[in-house]
Amino acid sequence: MQIDSVAIYDGFRTRLHNGAYGRWFGRYFVAAISIFLFGAVVGGVLELTTDQAAFASFSQSMGGSIYPDRLTVVTILVNNLLAVGVTALGLVSFGVIAALSLLFNGFIIGLVVAGAATDGEVVEALALILPHGVLELSMFWLVAAVSFRVTHRFVNYLRRIDETPITRQELFEIGTLLVLASVGIAVAAWIEATLTEPIAKALVGV
Repeated sequence: MQIDSVAIYDGFRTRLHNGAYGRWFGRYFVAAISIFLFGAVVGGVLELTTDQAAFASFSQSMGGSIYPDRLTVVTILVNNLLAVGVTALGLVSFGVIAALSLLFNGFIIGLVVAGAATDGEVVEALALILPHGVLELSMFWLVAAVSFRVTHRFVNYLRRIDETPITRQELFEIGTLLVLASVGIAVAAWIEATLTEPIAKALVGV
C-alpha cells in the first residue's frame, strides 16, 4: 500500500487553514482562569488565617515529593508535562479532573504568594514566578479550556442539540492545541531553569 504524502500534506494544510481556534478560548478560557483564581484566593486566605506551621510542613512535603534536589530543564519539563497530562484528563472526565487540577495549582500559588506577603517578600515571590509563570499558566488554562469545550459539546450531543459530539476538524484542532501547549510548557521550563533566577536577581536582588 503506497502512502500519498502529497495528499496527506494537503489535507493537513487544509485542516490547519480551516481551523476555528478562537472557539476554544472565550468563555472556556475565562472559566479556566476563574477556577484557578478561586483556588488561589482560597489558598491565600487559608495561608493568612490558619496555622502557619501546618502549611509550612505541607509545602515542604509537597516540594520534597515532586521536585528533586537540583532543578533542570528536564526535571521541570517532566513535572509540568505530568501536570498538563493530568489536566488533559478533563477530556474524558467531563472536565472534572481539569477543574480539580486548576483548583489545586491555584491553591498552591495562593499559598506561596500569601506566605511571601506575610514575610514582606511578595515582590520577590512574583519575580520568581512571573518570568516563566505567565507562559506556563497560559498553557495550563488552554488545556483546561479545551477539556471544558469538549465537555460542553458532548453534553449538547446528549441533549440532542448537536448532531455529533465532536467533528474531525475539532479533533484536529484539539491535537494542534495540545501540541502547542506542550511546546509552550517546554519553553516555560527552559525559562524557569535558565532565566527566571537571573531576571529576579536583576530586578529585585533575590
